[in-house]
Amino acid sequence: MDNKKINLIKENTEVVIKVSAMEIVQANKNHLDIFRNLQIKVSHLLLNSKDLKAKELKQLADICKIAVKGERLILGLPTSNTKSKLTNKLTTDLILSPEKIAEMDKFFKEEITNQ
Repeated sequence: MDNKKINLIKENTEVVIKVSAMEIVQANKNHLDIFRNLQIKVSHLLLNSKDLKAKELKQLADICKIAVKGERLILGLPTSNTKSKLTNKLTTDLILSPEKIAEMDKFFKEEITNQ
């Protein structure tokens, strides 16, 4: 093969690679938009719905978890942490009053009986 044909093949290959890269970027953008819209919709439902049952909250949490994981995958971020990475890093300053604990117990007992 002469140099003209070799250069033409190289140029065509570069064009194919660029087009493929652009398609990947567009697909990632489309998927990222979907996952972020899901997160927005779940947040909207949580903020505007007062009478959600435990089952409905679980479904929304599952949807949100999938959306966050999908977003992180597309962005190339880790989707989980191992226990060894978290050891000695978790602290909580959460102190619940006995009244708050009783209120939470009552809520979950009602949810169990309503299912």
